[in-house]
Order: sequence, then structure tokens, then C-alpha cells
Amino acid sequence: METSNSPAAIGWVGHLTLVRHGQTRYNAEGRFIGTTDLPLDRTGVDQARAVADWVVNLANANGVKYDAIISSPLQRARQTAAEFARRLLLPVSIEPQLIERDYGKFEGLTRDQAKAKYGDILDQYEAAKHKVTPPGGESIASVEHRVRAFLHERLAKRYTSAKEIIIVTHLNGIRAFFHILGLADWEVYGRPFNNMSVSRIRISETGCTFEFCDENAGPT
Repeated sequence: METSNSPAAIGWVGHLTLVRHGQTRYNAEGRFIGTTDLPLDRTGVDQARAVADWVVNLANANGVKYDAIISSPLQRARQTAAEFARRLLLPVSIEPQLIERDYGKFEGLTRDQAKAKYGDILDQYEAAKHKVTPPGGESIASVEHRVRAFLHERLAKRYTSAKEIIIVTHLNGIRAFFHILGLADWEVYGRPFNNMSVSRIRISETGCTFEFCDENAGPT
């Protein structure tokens, strides 16, 4: 899948491999988890190991040599990134702009609990997640602003020599990357991007190619 959206202004060319972290207790229980900083659960640890194996084995088979690993500061992402670091013998760089969306008063609640407390607000949110902000939470526009700043201010300046980068982040961070780099709302919000989701984007001077999108690897 190719877009004509011009990323040349970013000032960086290369490949980004976007990975969503493994499972936490809140993921398993169907709770909203944004900035709540939980570790991976046992399944999540197994998932992190499996997705790292899958990505590294695919890279080896295709002659890809990774130059850098970047992670959100939340521990579920850092733990997942650490599995890549062990296999690739690379350090993990932490970038605060890649943190998950703050779900505000939805944080820690199941859907049923959020429905009981916030009723129509939850219905409005679920009908248009990219337009409706959870009460006390962060808007998608704010998430995209952070990710856009990362692309222009960090990727283009700190990682200029890195051409193959793994980024371990979160559901809304991945959505933001795809939206900024050219996919329409329906393409971004119609995909689940579950735990262990892997996507690969080639950024050139003339456009972006989404080499694969929302692949899933490892135990469920």
C-alpha cells in the first residue's frame, strides 16, 4: 500500500517497524489502559519474546540489519523493547512523545463499568474514537501532535544515521503514525492493532510505502 503524502519534510528516509507491546493485566481484563503504567503479565512476556523472534527472524531472512530500537517510556513497552535489545544487541532509546493516550476517567475501567458511569459519553466515544475525547483524557489531536513532533524533531535530528528502526509503542501511537503518514481515518480506525501487532513502513523522499500493516505474531 503506497501513499502520495509527502514525508520529505520530515528530513529522514528509511524503514520504521512499528510494534505494539505485549499484554498487561488490564488488556486481559478488557480495561482501558492508557498512561497507567502496568508491567506485562505472564502472557505478555511470552508475547514479547515471540514477537521479537518473529521480527528478527524475518529481518535475518531478508538481509535487514536494524540500527536502533526506540520505546515509549511505559514499562509494558520498555519490557517488549528489551526482548528486541537482547536479540539485536542494541540499546533501547526512550522517547516520551511515544507514550500512550491518557484515557482520563476511563482509565482502569471495563467497558461495562465505563458505560454504567458515563453512559452516552462512552457511546459517543466508541462511535468516533478519533473525534471524541474521554472525560479528563487526551484528544487524538494531541497524540498526533506528539507523534508528529517526534518525527520532525527527534527522528530527523537524533536518528539521522539510522535507516532501520524498531519502534515499540501503543495502540494510539501506531494509529497516529499511520494517520500522519497518509492513511485515511477509516483505514486507521478500522484496524485492531492488537498486542503484538507489527507494521513496516518505508519512508522515501517521495512518499510512504506500507510494506505490511497490522501483522500479528506469537501466542495469543
